[in-house]
Amino acid sequence: MLAAGDVRRVSVGRAGTRYFIVMAGIGLDAAVVRRVS
Repeated sequence: MLAAGDVRRVSVGRAGTRYFIVMAGIGLDAAVVRRVS
């Protein structure tokens, strides 16, 4: 997306002074997130 110049606006959440983006996925990305969380 970045290399192609496909820029999109996304909503972010905030908890105190920290910002976060909620993402859901299946497959490899979900396995990676599970291991590092």
